[in-house]
Amino acid sequence: MFDAGGVAQYAANKPTLKSSEGDKVTIVSTIDGEPRQIPSLMLAKTLKKKRPDGKAAFAFVDPETGLLNRAVPEFVGGTVPCWFNPKSEKWDALQAIAGLKGFQCDSVSLASAFDAEMHAKNRHSRRYGVAMDAFARKEREEDRSIQKASIDAMLKMAGGNQTAPNFPVFTCRTEGCSRFFDSEQGRTIHEGKPHN
Repeated sequence: MFDAGGVAQYAANKPTLKSSEGDKVTIVSTIDGEPRQIPSLMLAKTLKKKRPDGKAAFAFVDPETGLLNRAVPEFVGGTVPCWFNPKSEKWDALQAIAGLKGFQCDSVSLASAFDAEMHAKNRHSRRYGVAMDAFARKEREEDRSIQKASIDAMLKMAGGNQTAPNFPVFTCRTEGCSRFFDSEQGRTIHEGKPHN
């Protein structure tokens, strides 16, 4: 895939950095070979980024020749889409949230569900925050609904009576004693014992 002539051609014909809003260029990660589209205005800055080992983080794909300006590994992509992609399991839920309807991300080759969430969190941080807030609110509403249903079921099992049942109470008749019992026999046994 790498062609040394492409590097020389790239160096001789650097892309111009003036573009309209819709102009995109393809860059490729030198770590995993993943291609991605960025606005052409970001190209110069992006190509200056370095990996921890000091090597360039991205290669540039010349739009006219399709050649890369440096060697990259072969990309082995995942199959998990971004949360904000129509192929995502979360897509329908996100479209029901005010402020998120219609927003779409083209990423469909993320490695795992964790990567999809991190992608959404880092690349779409405001929208991710809105989504997480809406999900948390919905979960709290569901919890409250379950709690209310549980309370209603317990009250129904208790006969719908919300006050304590009226059982007879037998209070000790010895002066100064405040003990009470649920049966007359219990009170009689207690009264037969010495009181302090």
